Amino acid sequence: AGDVLVKLDSRQIEAQIKQTEATIAKDVAAVEQSTRDVARLEDLLSKGSGTQLNLDTARTQLASGRAQLSADQAVLENQKVQLSWYTLSAPINGRLGTFSSKAGNIIRAGDNTATGTLATIVQTAPIYVSFSVPQDVLADLRAAIVAGTAQAVATPQGSSKSSTGKVAFIDNAVDQATGSVNVRAVFENMDDFLWAGQLC
Repeated sequence: AGDVLVKLDSRQIEAQIKQTEATIAKDVAAVEQSTRDVARLEDLLSKGSGTQLNLDTARTQLASGRAQLSADQAVLENQKVQLSWYTLSAPINGRLGTFSSKAGNIIRAGDNTATGTLATIVQTAPIYVSFSVPQDVLADLRAAIVAGTAQAVATPQGSSKSSTGKVAFIDNAVDQATGSVNVRAVFENMDDFLWAGQLC
């Protein structure tokens, strides 16, 4: 989790950020100038020189400049969020599959087709194993879960070795067609003994 998987071409948004930073620097200078103008006009008015109209105009320019500075700072924050979208990091711990795209490919937002999926991460530690049990053992299984003794043993096909996990979930209904209930067990799987999609 957190490892960088893909870096997209971010030159355009980086240029926009530089432009906005320059605009903010200009806004700051304008606010500083307006602040000086207001102070100077207040001093003049207190000495009987200058007019209230000029002071009011300077105060309006200062308020306008501060509002523009706040707006441009919000634009910069938004652009920095957008920049973060150009670095794709793993959201979870797991095993990464093959990448379907190569350097230079165009990636489209919202493309959920096989070609639009960059890669798939499968959580392997812990890993979940799903299986069905007959409904006539459901009461015993529920009692074992309450007692904290409900375990599951998974043996991958073709292996003589097994792994032990804990029952984590029982589905909320019995399958009427089979008379069984789906159960899920969790295995620590720190050694990657169990593999995603594997039959056990």
